[in-house]
Amino acid sequence: MKPSHPPRRLSHRTWLYAVPILFAAGGSLPAQAQPDPAALGALIEQGRYWDGREQVARAREAWQRVVDADPSNSEALARLVALASRQNDGAAARLYLERLRKAVPPGSAVLKEAEALVAGGSAPRRNSDITPDQAALTRARAAAAAQDYDGALTA
Repeated sequence: MKPSHPPRRLSHRTWLYAVPILFAAGGSLPAQAQPDPAALGALIEQGRYWDGREQVARAREAWQRVVDADPSNSEALARLVALASRQNDGAAARLYLERLRKAVPPGSAVLKEAEALVAGGSAPRRNSDITPDQAALTRARAAAAAQDYDGALTA
């Protein structure tokens, strides 16, 4: 059986009055949805992929999608600071640095590295001509796999 009339949409004016009444009555609006861990992991892998391919613009886009899904993701914010610094986009680097400061504990290695980049240091560049210390690289990869990003940076 069909309803006799279509459902009525609430006007903006109705919402304008309803929201304060809802709060006054002890109600609340739904909390911000948490990102799906699998989807967030896929976005992070995409950022790492483009980082590894030296595709700075695509890497920035991918890391921005991570931050859009999880605004306090320290790995994404740190990479955005580095990539913006690398592209000489100081305004964006400072913006991401401020967001990173809110997301990580003061004095963390990730924060120190990002502050150094914004203060005028050079952004780390991936260069196939550089041969890294294999033991340090192995330690850093193991720490990163365990999501110990501070340990990965200091390995």
